Amino acid sequence: MTNDTATMPAAAPQDTADDRELVIRDLHVVPTANPDIEILRGIDLEIRKGEVHAIMGRNGSGKTTLAYALMGHPAYEITSGEVIWKGFNVLDLSPDKRARLGLFLAFQYPTAVPGLSVASFLRTALNARNRGLEEGDGEVDPSDATKGGIKMGEFRKLMREKMELLHLDDSFAGRYVNEGFSGGEKKRLEMLQMAVLEPEFAILDETDSGLDIDALRIVAEGVNAQLNPNLGVLLITHYQRLLNYITPDYVHVLAHGRIIASGGKDLALRLEEGDGEVDPSDATKGGIKMGEFRRLMREKMELLHLDDSFAGRYVNEGFSGGEKKRLEMLQMAILEPEFAILDETDSGLDIDALRIVAEGVNAQLSPDMGVLLITHYQRLLNYIKPDRVHVLAHGRIIASGGKELALRLEDEGYAPLLEEAGFDVEALDEDPEIEHLEELED
Repeated sequence: MTNDTATMPAAAPQDTADDRELVIRDLHVVPTANPDIEILRGIDLEIRKGEVHAIMGRNGSGKTTLAYALMGHPAYEITSGEVIWKGFNVLDLSPDKRARLGLFLAFQYPTAVPGLSVASFLRTALNARNRGLEEGDGEVDPSDATKGGIKMGEFRKLMREKMELLHLDDSFAGRYVNEGFSGGEKKRLEMLQMAVLEPEFAILDETDSGLDIDALRIVAEGVNAQLNPNLGVLLITHYQRLLNYITPDYVHVLAHGRIIASGGKDLALRLEEGDGEVDPSDATKGGIKMGEFRRLMREKMELLHLDDSFAGRYVNEGFSGGEKKRLEMLQMAILEPEFAILDETDSGLDIDALRIVAEGVNAQLSPDMGVLLITHYQRLLNYIKPDRVHVLAHGRIIASGGKELALRLEDEGYAPLLEEAGFDVEALDEDPEIEHLEELED
């Protein structure tokens, strides 16, 4: 319900009591594409400048929805509620005006912008940000500070200062935005944006996501270096580990679209230890305590010979073919299905990866699980011994047998079995319908 009817102030006002507090009242949010599903069901929260508020909760609880709704993402619609900041209901402002008003969002998954350098991107962002603080709302003149601009010499000095603050090499400024960046570099760029723009209120959406131990520490130091009495922070995270570095004033637990608990940093420790009765971690309501899940993850990753860092990576982003398949095996190990359908699990794997993935399957075989293993090649069956082999051709199973059937296919191909099943092989090869079906499969 963004209508942009509110106008921006001509100049940045002096702080008042209201200007030091962001107030969220009874916020209800639905996905724009599916308005029948309510994600946020009445959020009430007050955050003052100088405070760090951490929001924790299970996947799907509404954490990222809250961040995006505050910044006006078009994928979400506000059905009721208000967010008051500096005397405005910011929900009535466009995303760019919210940013000019002093709000900042660090994305969970930053986007690459090929061909645009970090320095150019940040100067453009700073010019646009400043435009809202100066007279008028007109076109920015990059060389005229009275029209929202910053001179190149001043900008270079500012960049150097902020990059030193965040322990970033000078070469960072010349790289294209997020192109080829590691997860840690993407997050450090977010911190650099925040440092350059100097917002009054920062929303950090899973800033620790995908970070190894060293990157986590560096990014957290980047946040801490910017904390001051004139900055309020809403820190969205899954894990207590980040709060070992960034100490929150308050911790809130989000579940099913509502804040169900608030407290000090001890609340985050309670969640991490899986202590209790918080609804999302209640095993009687389908949940799993954090401590139990961490133990389960460790056990299954050891079973599959996976490094601990694997758990913190983005799902399949930058993964090799073998890593993607090993993630499938990890999913299977965690979920413990009663029946597994493995569709070409050996596809695209080298010899070593094939062996490792097959060992992951074998480690999970049990009397309580059935497996349908779809494959093109006998080679996988050298590692995973099938009880039965079936040959599918033209929509029908034309032969079934033991593992020797797969060996026969490897030696003879499909033609002899097709002929035994009564097919005219030459006619089938020329059948245009068959060619069409093959194209659809591809």
